[in-house]
Amino acid sequence: MGITYYAGEQLRFKLREFSEYNRGIVVGFKGDTIQFDFGEVYVYDIVEIDVRAKTNKGTARRILFSGFGFFVMDWANQKIQYGTYQLNRTVMATSGVLVASAGIFYLIKRKKFQPRGRRHLLIMG
Repeated sequence: MGITYYAGEQLRFKLREFSEYNRGIVVGFKGDTIQFDFGEVYVYDIVEIDVRAKTNKGTARRILFSGFGFFVMDWANQKIQYGTYQLNRTVMATSGVLVASAGIFYLIKRKKFQPRGRRHLLIMG
C-alpha cells in the first residue's frame, strides 16, 4: 500500500540541499525525474514528502463528530420522548471512546514520508 501522485496534483517536498519545503504541480514523470511546472527534480534528491493532503482526509474529524452526534441524538431522543434527560452511562462511554479515538488518530496520523532504508520513491508507468 502506498501513496500515489498523478500528473496535475500538487506535491510538497523537501530537497537534499535545502531546509525548507518546495511546492509544485506534477506535470509528468520521465525516467528517474519528476517534471514539475517549474522544472525537473531527480527522485533521489527528494529527502521528504509532505503527505498530509493524501492521508485519510477528514477521518479524525468524522469520528469526532460521530462521538458528539451520538450524545446529542440520545439527548434529543430522550427530550422528545420523556421531556427530561437522564444521563446514560453507555452513551457517555461510547461518545467518550469515539472522541478519544479521534484525538489519538489525529496525533498518530502520518504527516510526512522520508525515503530511506527500505522505503523508496517509485515511478511506475
